[in-house]
Amino acid sequence: MVVVSEDVEPELVCVNSCGRKENMGVLPSGGFVFRTSLHLCRKLLNLECPLLAALGWAFKYECAVGLNGLIWVKSDDPVSTIAVANAILGAETMTTEEIAAFCANLC
Repeated sequence: MVVVSEDVEPELVCVNSCGRKENMGVLPSGGFVFRTSLHLCRKLLNLECPLLAALGWAFKYECAVGLNGLIWVKSDDPVSTIAVANAILGAETMTTEEIAAFCANLC
């Protein structure tokens, strides 16, 4: 996050663990930013979580998951963007096995 203030919307920036942008940098304009639990963010960033990859088979989208609870999603059209966001939010209470079963139904 570049800007943190009560009066200003947060500005999301993607950087690696060393603070360098390396093909990341400032997120493009547009998309949908939503707040979720830190637990869900950690779950999505876990290498064993199949959700984001399976959503990639069903939708063409970009996503940035922050450990601060903010997730940015951008797709070609608003319907796909909302569908991806809803799928991510729906995974909050799912176990890894339930997420795998949900992903099997996507494709």
